[in-house]
Amino acid sequence: MKRSLFLAAALWLASNIGALPLAAGELATLGRQLFFDKRLSADDSLSCATCHRPDRAFTDGQAKSLGIAQRQGDYNAPTVLNRAKAKRHFWDGRATSLEEQALGPLLNPKEMGNTRETLEAKLNRMAAYRLRFARAFSSPEVTLPRIARALAAYEKTLRSRSSLYDDYLRGRRQGWTADHELGRTIFTGPGGCSACHNGPNFTNDALITDAEGKRWKVPSLRELVYTAPYFHDGRYCSLAEVVDAHGDTARLDPKSKRALVLFLESLSGDYSR
Repeated sequence: MKRSLFLAAALWLASNIGALPLAAGELATLGRQLFFDKRLSADDSLSCATCHRPDRAFTDGQAKSLGIAQRQGDYNAPTVLNRAKAKRHFWDGRATSLEEQALGPLLNPKEMGNTRETLEAKLNRMAAYRLRFARAFSSPEVTLPRIARALAAYEKTLRSRSSLYDDYLRGRRQGWTADHELGRTIFTGPGGCSACHNGPNFTNDALITDAEGKRWKVPSLRELVYTAPYFHDGRYCSLAEVVDAHGDTARLDPKSKRALVLFLESLSGDYSR
């Protein structure tokens, strides 16, 4: 009884004052709670983190992810790391903001299988969530746009922190071998990799056309050690397979291929969770 009265009082106060002074990151904190909450799915069986696991750099290790009722999705789950400044989201690049991207899995019948009406009604029945939304917004109402905004705020905090390659760039050469340097040279030169995989996130975020005429977003190469299998359909299980399948890199000699894989592995390290 006392807990219910406390929640009601807090909700009233937050609503009538408009917004209490908030600590930085309140919206992202709410987004994190939502990201790990299985109640966002229609049958309470999976959360965003089911397919975007922190221990796998926010991927799930599946060629194609499984949604509610074990329904197989259309794509391999991409990492959500380093997406704060990205121009496109999803493998086909159809979303141009993280807020738009966040709505996709929630409402996709093959993924979390919810509807706007059902999800809003479910969370609005939870006093704890209404309190959290009141703290993050100007009122306690839980709405789909607010859910998307909170999820996006959390995802914007997720980024790679440091890797062997980053240490190399800072002049810390411990662990950086001649093979790493050979791989870096191939990546930026004869391998042709850096034409599309460039910048701090190793992607130009462009769409490229495959042999079947379908267009796919150039993925980031950060944290590749943790994000196998690779490509939109998870067709490659190892980085060696990826190197063997690409035009310029497929023609490299075995030593050069191994060095290139070693360099790609050096792009993985510590990341936020």
